[in-house]
Amino acid sequence: MAATLKDALRRAREGDIDAYEEVVRQTASAVRAQLALHVRDAETVNDLAQETFLHAYEHLTEFVPGTDFRAWIRTIARTRALRLWRERQRKEAAHRRYVLALQDRLAERAAAAEDPAEGLLAKVKGCLGRLGEHARALLRLRYFENRPLREIAAREGTSPGHVSVTLFRLRRQLAQCLEQGAP
Repeated sequence: MAATLKDALRRAREGDIDAYEEVVRQTASAVRAQLALHVRDAETVNDLAQETFLHAYEHLTEFVPGTDFRAWIRTIARTRALRLWRERQRKEAAHRRYVLALQDRLAERAAAAEDPAEGLLAKVKGCLGRLGEHARALLRLRYFENRPLREIAAREGTSPGHVSVTLFRLRRQLAQCLEQGAP
């Protein structure tokens, strides 16, 4: 650790916010490099870097002076990146389960349909027809074109969370429509 980093850390631990800004300047490249090992896009690296520095600042009293601060903060960064990866894996698994359950439900309904003209495909088309064009476009982007939430959000000028909630509501509407058996 350079003497200036040691000094900045000491002052930051004493509550000097300007000193913590110096700590951030001196360690930002190491943190970003650590995050880039785990995350591909620069925007997520920036978000995780901010989270890392905020967490480190809030827990600065837990850092043991005289030890390697860069190693400590890189560990925080790696932990943040791994949490994000696990969260994405859980969401993708839930998405896969939903798609498989929907496929099973569609297959069951198709097998149970007595009149092919009024079969499940007609019901799905009818339910989709009840939705607005914008809603159908969102469903098409996510489930037929397999576009990532972040990309859809960018197109819509909104957040991935908003797109996720909207898609959840649309899936629920479709499920209710199919349950009612509406054509």
